[in-house]
Amino acid sequence: MSDATHPDPPTLKPFLDGLREEGKELGRAEGKNERTIEIAVEMLKKDFPVEEILEVTNLSKKKLEAIKDKN
Repeated sequence: MSDATHPDPPTLKPFLDGLREEGKELGRAEGKNERTIEIAVEMLKKDFPVEEILEVTNLSKKKLEAIKDKN
């Protein structure tokens, strides 16, 4: 990675920029997934019907069952 004493070589810059962007996208996706799970947990606590939770969160039934078992 780059700093003042060792800047990225020009030939590596596009590659490293791509890696940085992939890392950012992965972080955003993980954050969104965590929030979706939080919403599902709150809906389960409030006794929302499973079908409604699936519709709102777009989780699979298998994933929702795993969340239910964990909480």
